[in-house]
Amino acid sequence: MNASSYTIDQWYSMDLSALKKKFLSPREMDRSRQDALLAFFKTMDQNEKKVGFTFKHHYQAYTRRVKNPYNYTPFLLY
Repeated sequence: MNASSYTIDQWYSMDLSALKKKFLSPREMDRSRQDALLAFFKTMDQNEKKVGFTFKHHYQAYTRRVKNPYNYTPFLLY
């Protein structure tokens, strides 16, 4: 809220419907990147899950297949 153009008093004076307009609910957020990541996991070749394939290998395959990929660290969190 500090980065917004509203003062703290303006935030406090807003009713619930005005506040809801300012903040997106999780259902309204763009989840296309997360959906692309989950789709990648579903389509991974089963052979790539064997011993010897590293996370880096999977990440590189992911970045080749997805238009707007996550960075390496968020990829590892999933």
